[in-house]
Amino acid sequence: MQRGAEDVLSRETIPRAMRWVMVAGTGRQFGLQEKECWCADAIGYRLGYDGFGLVVGGWPGVDHIVAASFARGLEERAPEVPLASRLLQVIPSGTYPDFRGGHLVYVPRGPLEWLEGLRYAKAAVLIGGEGATYETFIFATQQRVPVFPIAGTGGDAARAFDHIIAKWRELAPWGVRFEHFNGLLETEIGSEPDARAVSELTVDLLQQQFRFAEEVDSGARDNVFFSYAHQDRAWLESIRSHFNSVPGQQLTLWDDSQCWNDDILHRLIRSAAAVLVVTPRFVRSQYISNHELPMLIRQQRANFTRLFWIPVEDVPEGERQALKDINAALDPARPLCRLAPTEANAALRRIANEVVDHVRAESTKSEAERLARMQGDT
Repeated sequence: MQRGAEDVLSRETIPRAMRWVMVAGTGRQFGLQEKECWCADAIGYRLGYDGFGLVVGGWPGVDHIVAASFARGLEERAPEVPLASRLLQVIPSGTYPDFRGGHLVYVPRGPLEWLEGLRYAKAAVLIGGEGATYETFIFATQQRVPVFPIAGTGGDAARAFDHIIAKWRELAPWGVRFEHFNGLLETEIGSEPDARAVSELTVDLLQQQFRFAEEVDSGARDNVFFSYAHQDRAWLESIRSHFNSVPGQQLTLWDDSQCWNDDILHRLIRSAAAVLVVTPRFVRSQYISNHELPMLIRQQRANFTRLFWIPVEDVPEGERQALKDINAALDPARPLCRLAPTEANAALRRIANEVVDHVRAESTKSEAERLARMQGDT
């Protein structure tokens, strides 16, 4: 197949391990700002040259420019690699993409034009935009896809950037520091060299994000992480004291008073168990709901981290729906605050022993797997 030829394959053939990035932006053939064109060309080339996968919507304008420059970067770096294995164009049924080439994914007109692309993308970059690009941003945040808007291109990208900065604790990309992300705004775009510079920064941030996500999927786990609302510090100290009294306990116990932002996330991914101190403040915390809890639930679903949630105070069932698939360590109808001191202490000792036993077992299993890998390498 020629490099520019189109290819229509089944969803199952798309390589999921690829670092797929969606790029969205102003979608018209004429009237783009120079800085939008410069950035689309620079970011597409870097993504193609550096081995990423690209997802676009097949529109004229930014989509076309970024796809064409992506193909150029891929051709220069890896001419033997088919473009269809790295470029996905999600387009309405019965239409053709403005840039002819890559792997075509047909969808009905409407929301699926955005949502289907986000099923593959593990990050999104925004360039300019006149309304639809901001919708892509909204859909991406709902799907928990990290977004990197190039604010200097204006339009929807600038609006999305301001939104992320205003809600940094809820919307920050995993593993990316605020001061690095804010550099996307500080870099003015008045020339092609400026566009290349901001594209370099954007790809560096994407690399940080992907490295962090891959560490989440494969990191060693030998700690216990405590997730709690800061107003519940007294409850946390009471619960942790029972872990310290477990005979022979030599585990590392972490909570977010000891670390911050991406440091918290690195602690999470090294935790074989997490203890959730559940109170009304916990379930109403935006940071917990949008950052810690989604990450922990993902960890449990992947069998990386086991979650133990402790009902400390009464929380209406409707407010703890996010915990519905996690087994409570105590009956939520009888939270700790309702138990007599002797009964509460006995319950916490039991929970502490169960958590420590689980982490010890996981640590032993991890060490056995490490030794097996070493023997396999000799």
